Order: sequence, then C-alpha cells, then structure tokens
Amino acid sequence: MKNPLIEKLEEQLEKLPEKAKGTEHEVDILLELAWEISLNDIDRAFSITEQGRALAEKLEYEKGIAFALRNIGYLQSIGQTNLQEGLATLEDALKRVRALENEREAEAAIIDTIGFAYHQLGSYDRALENYLVSLNINQDIHNVRGEAWGLHNLARIYKVNGDISRSIENDLKSLNLFREINYVTGISLILYTLGESFRSIGDMKKALQSHIESEQLFASEDMAFGLSRAQTAIAELYSEMGEEDKALEYF
Repeated sequence: MKNPLIEKLEEQLEKLPEKAKGTEHEVDILLELAWEISLNDIDRAFSITEQGRALAEKLEYEKGIAFALRNIGYLQSIGQTNLQEGLATLEDALKRVRALENEREAEAAIIDTIGFAYHQLGSYDRALENYLVSLNINQDIHNVRGEAWGLHNLARIYKVNGDISRSIENDLKSLNLFREINYVTGISLILYTLGESFRSIGDMKKALQSHIESEQLFASEDMAFGLSRAQTAIAELYSEMGEEDKALEYF
C-alpha cells in the first residue's frame, strides 16, 4: 500500500484529461508529487521536478518555476553535498514568488525550506529566523500542514540546543495537527522523532510506543526511508531493555 497522498497524485497524473495536459495544473501536480516522494526517492523526485520545471518555463508559469526551484534547492540540501548551491537556488525561488501577488502560502513554504538549508549548514540562528517567519505566515493564513511542519522545525532547533522538553512539546503539537488533517508522512516522521527524543531522556516506554507506531505507518505506506530506521531503533530499545528475543525480530 502506498502513501495515500502520493497514490492520489499519481492517479491524477495518470487520469489527467487531455485539456489539462500541458497546463499549469499538470505542473502543480508534478511538483507536489516530486516533493512528497523526495524523502523516499531523491532521484525520481529530481526527475519529476525537472519535468515540471520544463513545462512551467514553457508556459511562463512563475509560481511553478518558483516551486520547481524550491524542490531543487531542497534536494540539493538534503544530502548536504550542495548546500551553498541549494541555498542560492532557494533564494532565487523566494525572489520569484515574492514578485507575485497573494502567494503567501508559497512564500511560507519556500522560507521554511530556506530554514532547512541553513539548518543543514549548521547555521541554527538563521534557520530559526526563517522557521519563525514561515510559521507566522502559516498560522496567519490558517495553513495547518505548514504550521505543523513549522512546529516540528522549532522542535529540531530546541533539540540541537539541548532543550528536549520544549522539543517534545512542539513535536506533540505538530503531531496533533498532522493527525487533524490525516497527513501520514508527517505523522510517521514526528512519531519517529518523538521516539528518539523520549529515548534520549530515558523514557523507554514512550520511546518504544512511538517507534512501534511509526514503524507500522512506514510499513503500511511503503515508506522505505523511515522503515529501516524505525526497525533499528525498536531493536536497539528492546536490546537496551534486556529483551534480546524481541530485538532479534527487528534486526
């Protein structure tokens, strides 16, 4: 079984009416699909993004071009090999979207991704600055998914700074919002992150509960990138708790 949003987007592309092919609507679907699969399949995400970018440029669709650049900048940053190039790409995307009217959600998404790039660079103050700007916009326009990601990003900063309690607090808020909109990718990732946070403060029961729930979601939605991490974490937790037989089931 695939992630339901990815499955929906792929079906939309497959069943796209002739009159909608080669339009801005197709660009939007391609770029959202590329974004959703980026954690699981970077190469395919790049390929689909380039397809969407080419069509957006042909149509002179500025918002589409900006989102394509957002995807590219993120993918360049995620592997930490082209961080400066990724940041420059994201700044170009932000400049383009700010030239448009009434695109605050797009602006917030790109600013959030700029925060991610700075986070990857280890520039945590600059990351936090961008995360907060994005979060404020998303809260102002009532974009629940964007707000949930923003809270998670604050949790990541708190964790880096050693404030695990506030990190957990923000991730729990994020988790509730993702559950409110049934966004499986967010739910599974936050559960995994919470598992690691609980483990770091010695709350093994909550850590195990979070990791098992995340593992089940990763497995049910065919999200290989998280499944192996969750299984490893569960095995290590059981081993630390002296339950080697259960640990072996996950190693």
